[in-house]
Amino acid sequence: MAYYVRSHSDHYTDVGSFVSTAGIDPKRVLDAVDVMMDQYRQISGGHLHITNEELNKAKEFVAALAKDGKIILLVGGKKEASQAVKNAAQTLNMPFVDGRWIGGTLTNFGNIRKRIERYESLISDKGKGELAKYTKRERMLIDKEIAKLEKMFLGIVSMKKLPDMVIIIDPRYEKTAVAEALHSKIPIVALAGSDCDISEIKYPFVANDAARASISFFLNEIVKAYKDGKGAI
Repeated sequence: MAYYVRSHSDHYTDVGSFVSTAGIDPKRVLDAVDVMMDQYRQISGGHLHITNEELNKAKEFVAALAKDGKIILLVGGKKEASQAVKNAAQTLNMPFVDGRWIGGTLTNFGNIRKRIERYESLISDKGKGELAKYTKRERMLIDKEIAKLEKMFLGIVSMKKLPDMVIIIDPRYEKTAVAEALHSKIPIVALAGSDCDISEIKYPFVANDAARASISFFLNEIVKAYKDGKGAI
């Protein structure tokens, strides 16, 4: 079976190697359960056609934000995505969530910042030896608090204000992050599988959101787009 990417001009380019490398499973796409995906999928003559129009739109948007020095928040907490999300974010020096989404991260950002500032204060005090005045038990409790805050907020310590865009791996899995971004009117770029509702995702890219290779491909494209946009300043 041949695989193709369908461009806006209906010109088809053979991307069989991409499909196999990026882990885009034809059966997963064909077995789509969400009718919202029909507009992004074409089946013709037994061949699977994967549109890249939406990915190109997402990359153009990312590049435009980069040109203006905007902040992006990368989100992907499931095991297949967490390391790739962290790597991409660190490459761009951007905030990220590679674990459980903490409710209120966007919609209650003021309180989230206070907890992050508490973490930063404790880390600073520990580094300067100022915790020595406490008892052994008190220091143990403080260390536990630091560990808990670090697990929850380490990826977003650098986020001093709400991001200008959120990049999400699997909007169904990250439904709370999606809801908070929509409520905060923050545009979303997402890698979405066939089981996702993409009706409110501004820039969806429909592909396998459960394969590490597919996730890495998507994030690498986003990273390249951001760097290209930043380089155009």
